[in-house]
Amino acid sequence: MIWYQNDHWLNAARSGDSRAVGRLLLKDPSLLDTADTTGSAVSYAAENGHVKVLAKLLAANASLKPLHLNGVNCLHLAAGNGHHKVVAQLLALRPELTDSVDSEGWTALHYAASNGKDKVVTQLLAAKPSLLDAVSTTGWLALHHATYHGHEKVASVFLNSKPQLVVSIDERGDTILHLATERCSDKFIERVWKLNIQALHTINRHNDTPFHVAIRYSRQEVIELFQASLSLTEIEDAFLVCKKRCLRDRLMLVVEKNCKSLFLLLHRDVVGTVYEYLGLRALSHRNSDPVSK
Repeated sequence: MIWYQNDHWLNAARSGDSRAVGRLLLKDPSLLDTADTTGSAVSYAAENGHVKVLAKLLAANASLKPLHLNGVNCLHLAAGNGHHKVVAQLLALRPELTDSVDSEGWTALHYAASNGKDKVVTQLLAAKPSLLDAVSTTGWLALHHATYHGHEKVASVFLNSKPQLVVSIDERGDTILHLATERCSDKFIERVWKLNIQALHTINRHNDTPFHVAIRYSRQEVIELFQASLSLTEIEDAFLVCKKRCLRDRLMLVVEKNCKSLFLLLHRDVVGTVYEYLGLRALSHRNSDPVSK
């Protein structure tokens, strides 16, 4: 019965049934911070943008502490899903949540930027502008996440707020231009490049410049944009390197495919041998069984 009541309580919060939440809470206040393996009532309300449910839970002093070791809290969930009204509720009640990070060093701004939630990004920056400089455990700013996922509107908000962020380099040696070249529009790439001209010659840990990235992803217009600022030798070397890598990757695919075929062939022979052995053994046991005789 207790399990059923807990389940009904969490489902009510998850689905946004504020009347059921109020009724169950009045009947049993101990339900307030009840949780299952994935979350509590307050985290479900925040994640799904249920403003009325969250208001009732916060009025009852529900805990906003992360439930799991990953450190993800209600503000992270609301920000990542773009629920700006919930974000406003949480910031009004607990503005210090903007400082909270998960186990990978992500702030709420990282979550909002990664999912392209520009309205929430604006809210969070208004509450705490220094979040622009918050770095995750992998060395990524929120700007890196926005650029990597192609959320140009969010990335532009960051660059407008602090243009010097464009020179940031992550642990892999990638500049913002490396990331933009992979997934963003030609217009945005050109803007990033103009803000950091030297980035075109920056080599990451894979020995790639943004020009190499453009070649690898067949960004023809970007290739033409970049090569105007490169020497003929640099252009030829980059194309040669990418060609060798392409041939190597194709060779590896062929080898992998052949290895799998060889494994299946060997596996089939082994299985056949085992079945044959077991069949002969079963036959010999049956012939030696006194009952069978």
